[in-house]
Order: sequence, then C-alpha cells, then structure tokens
Amino acid sequence: MKKVLLLFVLSSGVFVMTAQSTSKKVVPDPMLYEIRSESKIAEYLEMAPDKILDLNSYVQNFCYVSNEKPADGKVLGDISDVKSPGCNVDASNIIVKKRINPGLFSFRQDEGQYNVYTIGSTGWYVIVYPIEIYTQKREEYMNQYKK
Repeated sequence: MKKVLLLFVLSSGVFVMTAQSTSKKVVPDPMLYEIRSESKIAEYLEMAPDKILDLNSYVQNFCYVSNEKPADGKVLGDISDVKSPGCNVDASNIIVKKRINPGLFSFRQDEGQYNVYTIGSTGWYVIVYPIEIYTQKREEYMNQYKK
C-alpha cells in the first residue's frame, strides 16, 4: 500500500512539474541582443529565464516613441545627449519602428512625471514612463508568465 501511495505521489509531482513547464515560452526581445551577448542571453534562457523576462519588460515598457508629448512631460534634452558611447542614433529607424532600446541610453526616470527626449528636430520624442507606471507595466508583463 505504501508503494502504491508513493508511486501516486511521485506521478502526481511529475504531472504538476510537467504542467508548470508548459507555461508561456520565454522568447528574448530582439533588442536584448543590442545590450547583451548572445551567449549571455542563452545562459539566461537556460539558468534564469526570469532575467530574460525582466530585460524584455525593460526594453518594451520603459519608454515609448511618439510625435505627441504628454502635457505634463518635462523635456530633458535630445537623445543624442544621453546615448551610450559608440551608439549610433538612427532617427528615421527609431521613428519607423516606433521603438528605441533604453539600454543604449541613459534616460532619466522620475516618480510621477513623464520625461521627454527629442529625436533631433524631427518632431518625434522618446517618452520615459514615470516609475510607478513602468512598475505597473512590468508587473502586468511578468504576470503573463506566472506559473
């Protein structure tokens, strides 16, 4: 009887583990390859998929590109002023994709305020979410992957 019970418990555990491992697959955002090496991303996928989720959330939810700035947004300068050394700013590519990799810039993020950076003289902006909105977006993103 003990063997049957042990077998049942073990098989139930295997089922639970299998069911949990079939949750939504973690796929690195292509922008991650601009800020992390391919080998590091592969390591995260194998050993720490939550790190990939955190980085994905960062590149997808930290800021956005728009031709309208929020009424309460504070313009802090141009993106060329806050780019990382060696980073080329391709304004037309940023505008077409309506995405920018925040990991390649030192954008300032504040509590309760949108920070705005111009994209040259194009009339387009990079808008950095306030900390509390970014945190909410990050939680929503991470909840998609909860087991």
